[in-house]
Amino acid sequence: MKKYFLFSFFAFLFFANSSYAQQPQNEFSVGCGFITSQDIFEIEQSMLESIITLGITKSKLTSESGVIGIQYKHFVGNFDFSSTFGYQEFKKKYYIAGDLVGKTSLEWYTFLAQANYSYIRSNMFQLYSGLGFGYSLYEENGKLDLQSNNDYKYEHGESIFSYQLNLLGLRIGKRLGLNLEFGFGFKGVMNAALSYQF
Repeated sequence: MKKYFLFSFFAFLFFANSSYAQQPQNEFSVGCGFITSQDIFEIEQSMLESIITLGITKSKLTSESGVIGIQYKHFVGNFDFSSTFGYQEFKKKYYIAGDLVGKTSLEWYTFLAQANYSYIRSNMFQLYSGLGFGYSLYEENGKLDLQSNNDYKYEHGESIFSYQLNLLGLRIGKRLGLNLEFGFGFKGVMNAALSYQF
């Protein structure tokens, strides 16, 4: 029984992957990710600020968009190679001794090159995992009011290393499909996208 099960399983993998030559070789997708590396970065920053100032200075996240991403992917056999652009925005308020002293808007622009390997790729279903590297541009615009007549406006920006570890990804659908990915990095712990293959 075990031998029959193993034979059936590997036969399914073989026939699922043998038809990739007849399948579309390009894919365009638009999606949204949650619990991103940027989220973790902002939480760490807030904790560090509070620790350094012994709790006198605190920041509060008032809104965050989740990462919005667009991706182009090209298939070569069971591999695919993609380029991704992502955008995420945060809004924060700063407090000193409980008094509101400033507001800031933070924007992340991320560019990523990624490669995936498909364990299964059929006309209706794809199962894959992969890894990507790139960089993020980080811009912050804020306004501080330190109980004076004049507000202090500031801008800050820098670029940092970015990555995405895709532990498990799946796609359901033919030309038009739904992609779900689970991993860690700039695209989030979970990322959902609507994709079109051509």
